[in-house]
Amino acid sequence: MKNKILIFAVGLVAGLTIGVLFSVAIKELIIQFEELHISLKKINQKQSQLSQRLDSMQAKLVPDTKKINTAPTQSKSKPVIPNSAKATEIKDNVKSPDSKATNASSADITAADSDIVVMTNELISVIHVPLKDTDTGKVNKKTRESDSTLAAMSDVSDSNKNLSYRIEFWKSPLNYKGYKMSTGKIILYGINPVTPVSLVLRNQIHYLLVNQSAYRLDFTDDYKPYERVTDKTLLKKLGYED
Repeated sequence: MKNKILIFAVGLVAGLTIGVLFSVAIKELIIQFEELHISLKKINQKQSQLSQRLDSMQAKLVPDTKKINTAPTQSKSKPVIPNSAKATEIKDNVKSPDSKATNASSADITAADSDIVVMTNELISVIHVPLKDTDTGKVNKKTRESDSTLAAMSDVSDSNKNLSYRIEFWKSPLNYKGYKMSTGKIILYGINPVTPVSLVLRNQIHYLLVNQSAYRLDFTDDYKPYERVTDKTLLKKLGYED
């Protein structure tokens, strides 16, 4: 009888212990579920706030209708580059008979499309520079005959030695640096017109002197990049000292 009572007491204690532990576990699980639910609510609130901010930012980033309409037109306006040589040169003392009508229509177009920016070459200044001939009395007969032949092939006469060259300083929107040279005329890109320049003819080759640099020039109908002289001996003969 005593054994039965003892077993019953032990079982009762064990049952109560298990019940308490089970209830504590259930309460802990409920608390964790509540915390998880609160966390999910906070996440949802943050997501809604983030979506609202993204919507406001997207509304600010929407481009203006005028800019959208003018963008294709602006992309079609191509800048003028120096390779279109004849289009960029100034035609002295030549005016179209319809120049007034052309200017009026151009003004109307400019007023209508004020948002369109057209990139063009710009003439900065024009000067006349005499050619300094250092070949006088220093070229032998064969050299003169050979140079005369080359000059005839290039359609350049010997009178070029005494020419005063018209030098035009141009500015390119693409920051192009180069030149084009014909009889009595040189077009320069990328050189500051304030900088003093001079022309020297040596061994039938033209040289452009700019500050402490010298560039070889050739007669060409196409624009060419500058060819800088690096030979120290030649630089001394051109008047430069170390």
